[in-house]
Amino acid sequence: MKAFQAILILCLVASFTCFDLITFITCLLGNQNIMNFGNELIEKITSGEDVWTIIWFALGQIGNIIDAIKACNK
Repeated sequence: MKAFQAILILCLVASFTCFDLITFITCLLGNQNIMNFGNELIEKITSGEDVWTIIWFALGQIGNIIDAIKACNK
């Protein structure tokens, strides 16, 4: 099992060479929509909101998240 996990990790690392993950994450964290989503999500979780409220909030923000991912993936 450990050998299989090691192979999977090596494949994951090899895929990072084709895609600049650090730049992508930095771009996402610099996007105001992503930061607002993260802040509101953390606030809802820490205030003890209902799970369904959090899910509906996340689903409502999915368009902004997809747009941010598309913008950073260019």
